[in-house]
Amino acid sequence: MSTTETKALKTAITNLETATTVEDQAIRTTLQTELANMRARVSELADTITVIETDMRRFREAVARDVTDLAKQVAKR
Repeated sequence: MSTTETKALKTAITNLETATTVEDQAIRTTLQTELANMRARVSELADTITVIETDMRRFREAVARDVTDLAKQVAKR
């Protein structure tokens, strides 16, 4: 292999490595963005679950009060 061919081959390898690195970085950046979006969505869902749990607790407490009140009314009769 001549010196020119060797240099051309080394340049091609460097270009391929650089392209791969750029592509890898683009993929990595995309995945990091997607991961950040997923984490934000999970956080939103966790907040929603907390609200639902609070609402359910309040509903159960209200039902328990209503049942107690009805039981008292029935007992009076």
